Amino acid sequence: MSIPNRFLTPHGRRAADREHVLRPPLAGRWQTGSAGIEFVLVFPLFFMIFYAITNYGLIFTAAQLMQYAAEEGLRRSIDYVDEECLFSAASCSSDEVRQEVLNETRAVIGNVAQGSNAGSLGTLFGQSLDDALTITASEDSSGGCCVLSLVYNYADFPFVPPLVLPVPAQLNITANLSL
Repeated sequence: MSIPNRFLTPHGRRAADREHVLRPPLAGRWQTGSAGIEFVLVFPLFFMIFYAITNYGLIFTAAQLMQYAAEEGLRRSIDYVDEECLFSAASCSSDEVRQEVLNETRAVIGNVAQGSNAGSLGTLFGQSLDDALTITASEDSSGGCCVLSLVYNYADFPFVPPLVLPVPAQLNITANLSL
């Protein structure tokens, strides 16, 4: 049974198949999977670029936050040194000054980090700072008051799961207080 001519388009197809009339058939059907292959080849590159931006961005942000905390802790401890050590009759020992620097730095880190309380430094990008961060204040050998050092153990407490990108094992931050 043939289809009457009134139902056929000029190209010899049925009117119900108008999408075939408007769109010519593909010339090279063998190219239909090329977009998928290109995506498979390019996606890992885009993923690694996105991962690197995220990973290094978090590392630089954490380093800047810790640098801010170290410097602000030293600035806040200057008030203690001025009031307790220089203007009072009693003088301060360097151990008292270093302890005040540590206390003020912990307070600033608690303000910057999430979930901090009296006994905990809190978390930074999902990692506990109590386990990952070491804060030390030592005497400055060049005649200054003290050197504050913050060391974040990034190898054991990464912000994002590690891949093959080179990242530092530790984030070392130092700040000096010179009077």
